[in-house]
Amino acid sequence: MTTYRKLVLIAIACCLMIVIVLSLYLWNKPSSPVPLPSINRDMFPSTLEDGDLSNQVNVLSEGAIGDGITDDTVNLQQTIDKAAAGGITVYFPAKTYLVSPKKARNGASNDWWCLTIPSNASIRFQPGAVLKVIDNAPATTRILVMDRVSNVNIMGHVEIDGRSGTVKAGNEHMAGIFIFSSTKISMESAYSHDSYGDNLFVGGTEEEPSEQVAIRYFKGTTAGRKNMVIHYVDNLHVGTAVLDNSLGGAPDFRGSNSLDVEPDEFKGSRSFKQWIDNLTTYGTGNDFTVGTERALAEKWVVKVGNFTSYTVGTEKDVDGDTSSLLMYAITLIIDKLTLVSKDNNANKGVKMIYGGVLEIRNAQIEGGRGMALDLHSLSNDKKPKVEIGTLKVDRPLGGGIKAWGADVSIDHFEVKRLMGKALDLYGTTEHSVSIKNAKIVDSGTEQSLYVAKYEDNKTRLDIGTLLVMDSRIKKVGHIMEFGSEAAKADTRIGKIYNPNNISEYWVR
Repeated sequence: MTTYRKLVLIAIACCLMIVIVLSLYLWNKPSSPVPLPSINRDMFPSTLEDGDLSNQVNVLSEGAIGDGITDDTVNLQQTIDKAAAGGITVYFPAKTYLVSPKKARNGASNDWWCLTIPSNASIRFQPGAVLKVIDNAPATTRILVMDRVSNVNIMGHVEIDGRSGTVKAGNEHMAGIFIFSSTKISMESAYSHDSYGDNLFVGGTEEEPSEQVAIRYFKGTTAGRKNMVIHYVDNLHVGTAVLDNSLGGAPDFRGSNSLDVEPDEFKGSRSFKQWIDNLTTYGTGNDFTVGTERALAEKWVVKVGNFTSYTVGTEKDVDGDTSSLLMYAITLIIDKLTLVSKDNNANKGVKMIYGGVLEIRNAQIEGGRGMALDLHSLSNDKKPKVEIGTLKVDRPLGGGIKAWGADVSIDHFEVKRLMGKALDLYGTTEHSVSIKNAKIVDSGTEQSLYVAKYEDNKTRLDIGTLLVMDSRIKKVGHIMEFGSEAAKADTRIGKIYNPNNISEYWVR
């Protein structure tokens, strides 16, 4: 073999090695940390105290039956009220307690609540204790209620059975657990299911919100409306929430999204913070909105540690879309996000409209038909802002990021097996998209990246390093396509690695 041929082979081997090393680097590059809001965790108890076991009263010794047939409401309420006044813990053994609102017992009453928990109450549920609502509960029935109270400690594990299948004239205001304008509420573990309205509602008003609410574990399934509603509540801390609406909701009142953060007509008079350590949802998606403008988004911060959502069904929003995560104006900070479309019917992974702020450390989006991130702006003060450390997308029937007037910053962006575009940019307002490293594998048909602009708006796109690999028989037509020379002029790419010799760009 001649020296020349040896040199050629060595050069080819070196090039291949560079591509492999770069590919591995982009795949494994650690994400940059996402700044987290300052939240005072010391405001909550680190543990939910058991209390003095000798200082408690057993509801069965006070006359409750617990056979699931006899209505125990009056007896239970009297025991709870008396114990709270005397500083005594109420103990519920593992029985099924039938409860009813006063409205059902006395048609002249306007009391729709079953058990109301007073201030300073301490209640312990033995695992296996069930609060079961009567057949055909009247509209607006709420089973376990804390309304304008403080210093409530609910220990052990309680199950709430809303029995929506028996309800003939229910409405969305019914609830399994209802906390309203209350402070210093601790709940260790609860499972609420089959509520005609919401399984868990925590809120109040903007002027009188709930505050300092700690829930260690909550599971909600098959709600007629939502499994968990976060309304006007400040300093809410949920340890683990498992929300499952995959089977729908009440008869003739189909269950909608699993989690709903949506206070009514938020004016931004004060700030609100909530966080959930571990959140898993099943169903048609999750809603996060406190309005439309960035100023409101900055006043409302929700932080989630590990957020996993399995989306099924075809529940549509006001625009006729389906989304695993729908955001308007709110600040949502997530350590790790995993979105999986179980039946490939979800059109969007994350859909953002208006002035929301989304910060994610690591995100994985799998399955579905539309874009993984669909970001839309109506004006500069109603423009989504997105910061992501690592975003990986595997979406054979969908696409990557669609940003029509949004500010986006990503450290590492990796897509594979996309039918649609990896990146679709259109400057409906002035916006900026910055990606340090992008890796596109076997994705796109006509183009992998598309950049256009509306009138004189800036559509700034900056990519530090771009690697495009395509092993398909029919490869993508172009790496980049520009809607105009002006759009091309607003695009800056540091280095392009193109081992499969794909046509790099085309200008319309």
